[in-house]
Amino acid sequence: MIKAIIKSFFSYLPLMALSKGHRFVLCYHDISEPSSEHHSPLYSTPIDTFKSHISFLKKHFEIISLNEILGPGLDYKKNYLSITFDDGFKSVHDIAWPILKANKIPTTIFVNKSAIEQDQLWVSNIVSNEKDSIKKINALLSPESINIEDTNYFLKLLDNFKEAFLGLPSAFKERIYMNSSEIKSLQKEKVTIENHSLNHCVLSQINQDSLQKEIDDNHQYIKHTFNISSKHFAIPFGKKEHYNETVLKSIYKEHKHVYTTNPNKLDSSDQLIPRIVLTNESLKDLQFYFNRALLKRTHL
Repeated sequence: MIKAIIKSFFSYLPLMALSKGHRFVLCYHDISEPSSEHHSPLYSTPIDTFKSHISFLKKHFEIISLNEILGPGLDYKKNYLSITFDDGFKSVHDIAWPILKANKIPTTIFVNKSAIEQDQLWVSNIVSNEKDSIKKINALLSPESINIEDTNYFLKLLDNFKEAFLGLPSAFKERIYMNSSEIKSLQKEKVTIENHSLNHCVLSQINQDSLQKEIDDNHQYIKHTFNISSKHFAIPFGKKEHYNETVLKSIYKEHKHVYTTNPNKLDSSDQLIPRIVLTNESLKDLQFYFNRALLKRTHL
């Protein structure tokens, strides 16, 4: 009850109007209508909601690129924000980018080779092929080892399951992830492409050889396909349980900046760059998220 009252209060309190010099990084995934066959409440943002977010953000922030928000020379009298997308959904090319371009807003997309080349990630296969996925899980796990009713159960799986999930047929009639040609067309529009791992595994749960492959193979794929030496890496899932010192050490071999989904503001002392993940939040929710981050009350 007390938490609900505090949340309601900070959903209205305009701390951003009273405090300047702050930086935030946002993370979206898919932008699509709820009626779309691939729309999921786990990662999709309705189009009108996304448009309302952009209008709100333009009023309260100067929206700049990742390289700019991490660089020197920002005005301490302003609040800054960068927008990123994970996984490389086709809707970013078809829907989100035209909206951002019309508003002169830069963006970065963290991509996976398996999504680009195979049009599937094992995590999206779980969402899109629920019945088949449960059969696959039951074949690989004892019934007592995992709760298949838990929508976050896939976070508990080890990397040796990913091949089984990637072997599932697509449930969709059309592509849900961008192909390399679509990504290259966004590159021409100055959209930045960066590393999100090969298959979107839980990096803290895989062995060293698999870990290095997830990071390095996707790094090389981006380099050879898009002529980019990626310096930014978004940790799949991105919470504290999804990475450790071994994971970070492996990432930092080739990358300068590492991103989580811990919902804080960006401070100059941060080794890891936090991001606020958004799906179908109201404008009140957005206000609360930013106020919460300013107050460092991320446990509310």
